[in-house]
Amino acid sequence: MPRQSVTDMPAGRLYEALAAKMEKHGRTREELDEVFRRLTGLENAALHDRINEGADYGSLFPKAPLPAAMEVKGVVCGVRVEALEDPLMRQIRAVDLVVDKLAKGRDLDKLLPSTPADIAPAPEETPLMSFAIDIDGSKISGFSSPEGSVTFIPFTGRVDSPLFSGEIMPGAADVQTEMPGEARLLTARYLFRGTDGEGKTCSLYVENVGRLTGEPGPIRATPRFMTDSAFLTARFRGRAFRSEVHGREGGVKILIFEQKPVPEKGD
Repeated sequence: MPRQSVTDMPAGRLYEALAAKMEKHGRTREELDEVFRRLTGLENAALHDRINEGADYGSLFPKAPLPAAMEVKGVVCGVRVEALEDPLMRQIRAVDLVVDKLAKGRDLDKLLPSTPADIAPAPEETPLMSFAIDIDGSKISGFSSPEGSVTFIPFTGRVDSPLFSGEIMPGAADVQTEMPGEARLLTARYLFRGTDGEGKTCSLYVENVGRLTGEPGPIRATPRFMTDSAFLTARFRGRAFRSEVHGREGGVKILIFEQKPVPEKGD
């Protein structure tokens, strides 16, 4: 009889196996539910509805990994998670790895940061703006092939800062592409509508480009801005910026910093 793939197994069976491992080491089912929420986007009620309906384990995961799942790195069951080419298996092993580390006493928020305290910048550097990005894992789409992979991640969000406050308009998306032997390229484009620091109604277009290199820490990218606000234009003109993408509950947080010029030798 052929061996059943883990993706086709009943979700309830594998959930209970993971829960038993957690409880054996003094962890809780609530923590396990939180692991699934942060890595799949499924809230507690939706997760258990799917389990009670008899869903296959593989169906719990979105077609393309959430950013948090892509940041999970390490070895579990003899498999290096970040080396897996199949997006579904990468997500499944990411859950296994996080559960394994929790069973060994690790802290969930350090494994999968989600709160502002976990993602605060260094005290000496304050971001100009902070974008709160919300991602619905069920709306992510994409595909993988021998030539590479494409992940399309729609999102919503908002910003509230002295420079600008507003909401992201419909149509925003992060398009991630990965070619064999190359780091994953992230290109996010989105349009805010709101008010500038002078209280005038305006628009702010953002294009944020970076690469997922696998290095520890936040994803680093380069943002570019376009606006119809005279106030913001004067603030952005002739200056370079950088961004940091951090995991947060329900999505990511993007911190915008002004890029400080590199001092020349002898300065």
